[in-house]
Amino acid sequence: MGTTKVHRVDGSACYDMNLGREAARSCGNQQTLNLLVEQKSALRLDFLEPSGGSKLSWVDGAKLVRSRMPKIPSHFYDDKFIYGIRTDEPTFPKPSATFERCEAMIREMHALTDGAPQLVHLWGWQFRGKDTGYPAVNVVDERIGGYDGMMRLMEEAKQYNTTVSLSDNYDDAYRSSPAWNEAMIARKPDGTLWKSRNWTGEESYIQGLAKYMEGQGTERVRYTCERYKLPGTIHVDVLSYFAIRNDWDSRHPASGIRNLHQGRYKILDEFKKHGVDVTSEGLRYPYVGKISMCWYAGGPSPCPFGGKPVPMLALIYRKSTTWGRAGNRGDLPLALMMFNGESQHSIFGGTTPIEQRLDSFYLVMVPWFRLHGLNIEGFERNGDKTVSTLEGQGNRVEIDWSRSAYSVSFDGAEVAGDSATFCPLGKDRIAMYAIKDAPLTATIPAGWEPAGIAARSLFVDRREPVKFDLEGRKVTVQMQARRPVMIYRDSSMIADAI
Repeated sequence: MGTTKVHRVDGSACYDMNLGREAARSCGNQQTLNLLVEQKSALRLDFLEPSGGSKLSWVDGAKLVRSRMPKIPSHFYDDKFIYGIRTDEPTFPKPSATFERCEAMIREMHALTDGAPQLVHLWGWQFRGKDTGYPAVNVVDERIGGYDGMMRLMEEAKQYNTTVSLSDNYDDAYRSSPAWNEAMIARKPDGTLWKSRNWTGEESYIQGLAKYMEGQGTERVRYTCERYKLPGTIHVDVLSYFAIRNDWDSRHPASGIRNLHQGRYKILDEFKKHGVDVTSEGLRYPYVGKISMCWYAGGPSPCPFGGKPVPMLALIYRKSTTWGRAGNRGDLPLALMMFNGESQHSIFGGTTPIEQRLDSFYLVMVPWFRLHGLNIEGFERNGDKTVSTLEGQGNRVEIDWSRSAYSVSFDGAEVAGDSATFCPLGKDRIAMYAIKDAPLTATIPAGWEPAGIAARSLFVDRREPVKFDLEGRKVTVQMQARRPVMIYRDSSMIADAI
């Protein structure tokens, strides 16, 4: 039993620099120095002893690891429908969504979700659209409405229970930027500038964040927070995706660990000084306990040792961070998402059908709101079926993998399954949604008086009364495909619902 510790990054080796799947690795030469890792090595071994004749499983080990995980830094994202709007890119003949169109999309979702909280990130708001101008952030794209239009949108969205913020990027830089500074660009092992990929029309370069955050980066954070009056949150893309990025700059050498602590973590700290919380891209272990929401987490890959997937991610990290699934084509692998505890984080275009946006909210987010804060306490597999038991009474996720079918239960009552949701939304409403015309039955929560309930079908410009059948504590509605229905605890709550 042993371990290998790395104290130096080998300058003579070859490395994947994320230049594309077909790109050759970048190698050092005779002049390339090793980089000091600058991290204290540690190894921990845990030994679990069975008690009472019980047999230990992977669940017991995962619970032990979970007990040492930090608490989530912020609960701001717990109840938000989070999505991005791709406004513009240099390759677009016209913008995908102006700020006026963004407001219309937000208003539509506000009406069709009965006023549910939203968090909307603007993608492509700067210069000529997405992935242009960095590291400068002083120009708002005039094609979509300019600075005044963006600030008006951020203010107007408040009436729709919506927070509008920005998507930024501190990793990529462009020669055309007014803030271009070659000294801030990271170096590859051979000493050349780290040229990356062409994302939307111009080749990008990777910044060395340790040296960048010694001065220019800190000022950029302050400017962004004050200039755009950030509403307590911002999305910084890529920041968490590459937790470790080395910089072979001979004048400012930095291992991935140095760049992590002096660069990436410092970005989080600087925004925090201004009261702004940062979300980012992929979920990575160094950000657990530091970032409360990551855009997505990778699904389980085939294990080289065989076996079948288990909900390890959800079991260990559910109360330490949140993650989603990035899907922009309307593909919702619902059974897999329920299994992994994933929310849905899409980047919609201005022409994305409202049905696709509603599917994301009702089929994924509404059950997620109820269950994502509950620890997994048990897991069973019986052939093609799995059951994840969550803390509390009657909370579980059942998957039939042979049919990609799922069933979610909360407080002992089924609340979602087979592309339909009939789930409590808060304490006083039940959200009803289905992708096909069919009757849908929900269980009235304890404490509700069946005689007082009311139902409304939601439209962009109105609500309409809906007939329903009551049998004991079961309420059944004849659903129309993708037409949301809200069941209210009491009819007096309808007027103030939005």
